[in-house]
Amino acid sequence: MSFPRIFFFLLLPFPPCFFYSLIFTTSHPPPRFTFTAVADLSTLTDVSLHCSIYIYTPSTQMSGRTIRCYYEVLEVERKATSDEIRSAYKKKSLQYHPDRNYGNTEEAAVKFKEVQNAYTVLSDVNERAWYDAHRESILRGGDGSCDPDEINLYAYFSASCYDGYEDDEGGFYAVYRKVFDTLIEEEGDYESRAKSWPTFGDSGSAWADVQKFYTHWRNFSTVKHFAWKDEYKVNEMEDRYTRRAADRINQKARSSAKKEYVQNVQSLAQFVYRRDPRVKAELERQEQENAAKEEEQQRRDADRQRKRRAANEKMWAEAAEKEEREEEERAARGETMDGSVLEMLYEKQRKAQEEQKRGAATGDDEGGAASLNCPACKKRFKTSNQFKEHVNSNKHKTKLKQLASKGIDVEALMKGDAATEERDTPADDANTDA
Repeated sequence: MSFPRIFFFLLLPFPPCFFYSLIFTTSHPPPRFTFTAVADLSTLTDVSLHCSIYIYTPSTQMSGRTIRCYYEVLEVERKATSDEIRSAYKKKSLQYHPDRNYGNTEEAAVKFKEVQNAYTVLSDVNERAWYDAHRESILRGGDGSCDPDEINLYAYFSASCYDGYEDDEGGFYAVYRKVFDTLIEEEGDYESRAKSWPTFGDSGSAWADVQKFYTHWRNFSTVKHFAWKDEYKVNEMEDRYTRRAADRINQKARSSAKKEYVQNVQSLAQFVYRRDPRVKAELERQEQENAAKEEEQQRRDADRQRKRRAANEKMWAEAAEKEEREEEERAARGETMDGSVLEMLYEKQRKAQEEQKRGAATGDDEGGAASLNCPACKKRFKTSNQFKEHVNSNKHKTKLKQLASKGIDVEALMKGDAATEERDTPADDANTDA
């Protein structure tokens, strides 16, 4: 859009090293007044005063469709909370749902789509923040301060710019394919490699191509230089200090415009991504695939656990059978004494040792001498400590097991039963000799 401009050039005296810039704008887009003064720092004799007045009427039309404010669509305040927006959306959805408007289905469908689009944007924190920051530009379709050949992106941040999700003209794919093809063409004017950037495609595009497209455009970076944003013609300034000051302002203006442009393109790519049926279909497919993988993993885990339980049960059964066979073999050999009986004998021996100590303390030398005899091992000990150490030794315990396996009553033997000792000892000697 072009604007009438009025230029004034005055010669005014200003203090030395003076550089002044003032921009005055109203709170709404239509009037804009820019005042800029640049002093000639070398001569300090003149100052150029530049005044521009822009007068225009904002447009809210896009291809015959009215772009309405999303807050107006939901009839909520701009400071509305998320709960208020959600409540308004439910109310408007019921009001304009095509199934509830039998006599006016077509118009209701358009409004219902508008309500859905408004809620999609305002319910997302990031999209709402971006919309609030660019609301005026979106409603008026841009402010004209851009490259004459640059496409107006703000008009495409609305579902009203396309009709349906078909491949025909005016549909979702045709509209946004044209938008991104135009962006590629614009970038290609500054860098030839930009012409090979991924395109939007259509409803039949492979997911690999769609993924490549969104990976690039959601991380978009422009190659444009934005020289048309320069506020001063540096090459027309004679003084180098003035040129440097003006160049800094120009570079700042370029950087700011470039940053905003990149953010707009990335935001548009994200806007389209959230509404692309191809993306929704792929996400559903991935979700189903992940669910199937998780189910298969659970099945494998259950199978492994079942096999582990079966292996443990088999091992336990084999161990029980082995123990039963060993018990039968011991019974056949007369080995009826198990570990618990031997442990009981060891306990009796320890008690006997305590009695021996008490007997030694009372001076019962005869009883003490008798008590230091080990009939099983046929050994006598001079001190109770030697006898105690012997009784707790592995050699003594092994001897008791050998005697028990031969059917000898080792309990009576250790008590010092003479008859038992006389009866059992020869047999032991005979066996030993044999």
